[in-house]
Amino acid sequence: MAEFKVALRKKLSQEGEALPDGSFPIRNEKDLKNAISSYGRSKDPEKAKAWIKQRAKALGLEKLIPEVWVSNMPAAKAVRKKPSNNQFVAKAVRKKVMN
Repeated sequence: MAEFKVALRKKLSQEGEALPDGSFPIRNEKDLKNAISSYGRSKDPEKAKAWIKQRAKALGLEKLIPEVWVSNMPAAKAVRKKPSNNQFVAKAVRKKVMN
């Protein structure tokens, strides 16, 4: 992971390539990947996530954004649950009744 000196972070912040405090500098694909992997260590992960998504869009690299981020759901809720057997039975009964 690239180490950014304070002066460079300040410069990137002024150029719109880092957050105002100099955190999450994202200039290219490598920086974007590093930011995605480290956003959870941020003081404000949701703010960091929004910033990362914004920079990904500006760089044309939205395809790198994790799928659970795109749905704007917490990761635990984004996992699709399997239907229960009761749901299959209810669907089969409705189908049979309708025919």
